[in-house]
Formats: sequence, C-alpha cells, structure tokens
Amino acid sequence: MVVTECSFKFVDVLNLSWLNLSKRQWVKLYKIVT
Repeated sequence: MVVTECSFKFVDVLNLSWLNLSKRQWVKLYKIVT
C-alpha cells in the first residue's frame, strides 16, 4: 500500500506541475495574441 500511495502522490505532483506549466504557456500565448 505504501508504494502505491507514494506513486499516486508522485503522479499527482507531476499532473499539478504540468497543469501549472500549461497555464503559464497559455497565458504567454494569450498575451502574444492580444
């Protein structure tokens, strides 16, 4: 159980960081377009 929980947490962190990156890139694109 511990291993699966850790892996799930790791995946959550990766997803969060990816979302944050995509948000920043969308903001950059939006600013460039407008």
